[in-house]
Order: sequence, then structure tokens, then C-alpha cells
Amino acid sequence: MSDLCLGGLRGDRIGGVIGGDGSRSIFFDMDGTRAAVRQRAVPGGQEYPAAVSRLGAATAPGYTGRRRGERVRNRMTIQQRHSSEWLGTFGEAGNGDASAMLAAGCRAVVSYLTARELPLSCAVVRTDGEHGWLHRPEEIRSHGLGFLTRFCDYRALRDVTVRGALAAGAIARTRHLDSNTERELFDLPDFVWTTNRVGSMRIRLVITRRRAALGERPSVGKRIGEWVYEMFATDRGPAVWDAAQVCALYHERGAFERVLGEEDREAPTDRWVSYAADGQEFWQILCQWVWNLRVRAAIAARDEKLARERMDTIAEPFRGEAVILSEAQVATAESRDDGDGAKSDDAKSDDAKSDDAKSDDAKS
Repeated sequence: MSDLCLGGLRGDRIGGVIGGDGSRSIFFDMDGTRAAVRQRAVPGGQEYPAAVSRLGAATAPGYTGRRRGERVRNRMTIQQRHSSEWLGTFGEAGNGDASAMLAAGCRAVVSYLTARELPLSCAVVRTDGEHGWLHRPEEIRSHGLGFLTRFCDYRALRDVTVRGALAAGAIARTRHLDSNTERELFDLPDFVWTTNRVGSMRIRLVITRRRAALGERPSVGKRIGEWVYEMFATDRGPAVWDAAQVCALYHERGAFERVLGEEDREAPTDRWVSYAADGQEFWQILCQWVWNLRVRAAIAARDEKLARERMDTIAEPFRGEAVILSEAQVATAESRDDGDGAKSDDAKSDDAKSDDAKSDDAKS
């Protein structure tokens, strides 16, 4: 991180997104990856010593996702979206402490901006549903940074203000170019949500809905009746981005998944090179440092200036069909979801990475 602060890209090479009010936003994508290990079968008996995992110090039992294994190591990565510079990697055994890793990532963003004499308010930390609960945006905001995340607390659909906005009809609609799926958009720019952990917090909440296919059990979002709802939270107002642009900017983080794939191919950071946690962490830092050097050298060779993108209006005004969301509909949908065992990817991630699960893993 110190090398990035002293010698990283600066000035016009940083890039950014210019909002409708002329303000500049610099995006920082934050996401977690995990590596799983399997315990090899070994012969047992009194004549053999007890089996000991060589990766016991670097891994712990935890959520393996789609990977096979009994023990995992989780790491949080953060990258400046426009220049593709890595700001850091933060690994822990097992599921890790997502809140602590998020705080470490925010501190890295603060150091990056301070070294370039940029205001902290220009940063937007973009995360997926893993950080879609209210205490995570509050952590980002406590560092003076902006945020854009998928909001996963679907209890908000019960809120009177939300139900009123849904009943009033959509303010815009968008159509996905690849799937041709049409979504209706609802914008609550001054939404107050309260939880026991954080208390009350004022956010901007953008809700989308689309018609569900027959018998569909969506992997992302919440199905209530014939509609599938998704929610996104940010601190940027409508004067900066309209509702459609909020959704477009969030889904643009899908490019970060491609970057993680490139990282695996070009700098195999998840490869096991050390049985010690510190050794594995050093390897991952080294890989990201080499990546940054290559990015810096390539841009310097071409003398390239990263464009500051302008967000044009991408949705037309639309008066949607008024649908009143009742308490009974929400309760029925939630009980059905709980019974069929089908959870969204965000829900699985949140369940696996809840504070209680982390505590149990640490104890085990």
C-alpha cells in the first residue's frame, strides 16, 4: 500500500465517473474470495501418530461455497475500478471477520485518496450483498466514504413508506439488452431504516421489480406474488445519479468478477505457497504489487489518460402498474421461502458469514 501511495497513478490517470451535478465519483470494488482445502485420508490406529493438517494455521472450518473441502481461507480484495490498481488483500482463516476486513479496506481507500489530496467524499465503495446489511454501509460511512451496495434486508418491503412508493407506481423502467428483461424502478431518496444493531440510518433506497417466470425460484432477489424485487442502497442523491443509473452502476461491478478471474490466471494469488498464514498473506500481497507495477508500466508506455465517464440518462419516465404490497403477502412469501430451502446467493453468503457462524468456526 505504501508503494501505491508513493508511486501509483495520479491526476488524469485515476479516472472517475461524473454525475449529473458535475461531481466526480471514484469507485472502489470490494469483494471476497475463498480457497478450500480437503483433508487427505490417512491410515489411523494406535501405531500411527495423530493426523495433523499442515494448513491448520492458515485455514479453519467455514463456508466453502461451490468448492469442495473441509477447511477454508477467506480474503477480502479491494481494487480501484478505473485504473485497475489493487489497494490491498486481507485474509483470515475460515469465514474471517467480514466487518474487520471491510474496515481495513476502507482505511486503504482513505490512505489512497489522502496521498493524492482527493476528498474522501469522492470515493464510492461498491460491494455485493455480503455487505448489504445496514451496519456495513454504516461502517463505510464512518470513514467518510460513499457506498453503493445491494440491500439485503427485505423486511424493508414491509415499511409503510416503501409500500406507499410501490403502490404509487414505478417512476422509470429499464430493459436489459441481453436478456430483454424489463424492470420497473422505484426511488426512495430519503429512506430511514432502523435496526437494533445500528439504530436509524438515512439512505437512498432504489427498488426494482420484474415479473417472475412461471414456477421461478430466483437466485437473486425476493419473490412476492408475481413479482421479483431487488433493492440497492447508496448515499448519492438523485441529482448525482437517477434510479436507473444507480442500478446500472451496481451491475457494472460484474466486471470485477472478470478481473478476479484474470487475477487467478495472471497472478495465482489463491495458490497455496505456504503453510503459515503470514506466508500466504505475503504471497498475495506480492502478486498484487507485481500487478500494479505492470498496470503502471503499461499506462506510462502509452501515456494514456483514463476518461472520466459521464452518466447519461438511460431510462425513460414510466408510470407503472400500481401494486399494493400487503403485510399478508410479505409474510406468506417469507414463510414459503423458509420452507422450500431455496435461498438466494446473498442469503447464503450472509447466513454463512454471520457473526454467530464466525464465532462457532473460531471455537471449532
